[in-house]
Amino acid sequence: MEPTAARQTTISTVLALRAQIATFHHLSLFDASILTTALLNRVDVGGELLELEFAVDLARKLRANRPKLACAPEEIVQILSCCIGASNETAKDLLGKPVVARCVDQLETALRCTLLEKNQASRWKAPLVKLAIVFAFHEPVTSPLPLLALEAILGGVVKSDVRRLEDVHDAISTEPLDPLNLVGVVECVSHVAVGI
Repeated sequence: MEPTAARQTTISTVLALRAQIATFHHLSLFDASILTTALLNRVDVGGELLELEFAVDLARKLRANRPKLACAPEEIVQILSCCIGASNETAKDLLGKPVVARCVDQLETALRCTLLEKNQASRWKAPLVKLAIVFAFHEPVTSPLPLLALEAILGGVVKSDVRRLEDVHDAISTEPLDPLNLVGVVECVSHVAVGI
């Protein structure tokens, strides 16, 4: 995925979500907060992550209007693709946390053949790419997003890695990041996607 095309799609997504949020909330949100809402809606089944990010009143409104704020997996992949070639100090800090590092290690083990490819290995080195993939693997187990994100962000996945990746997806869904670290990952990706 070309980062410029991904950024254009992300801007369109932000504008559409801004219009939806305006139907039930009178104050404007920053672009990064709008993307954070979209990403959290994908992984926050119970709605508790929204309350970590937003004031209780706004979190309740966002939770009540989740269907209006739903993004297709393809839109989420575009948002995550904005991390290609980007850099952010917060991403490095998050990767230094043991629970986040554990997820990255699981993914690296599963991607053992893919990361032997030159292009994929060079993209994987970027901390933001790792965080985007960690986020994608927090999707529900039935979601196609993790593999779609890997294909778009890394530029392809070696087929022999797919079964291991499915196992990692199961493991992460069983033992996900704690809420604060997951919200940190989402905030970091959202800020990069809107160019902050």
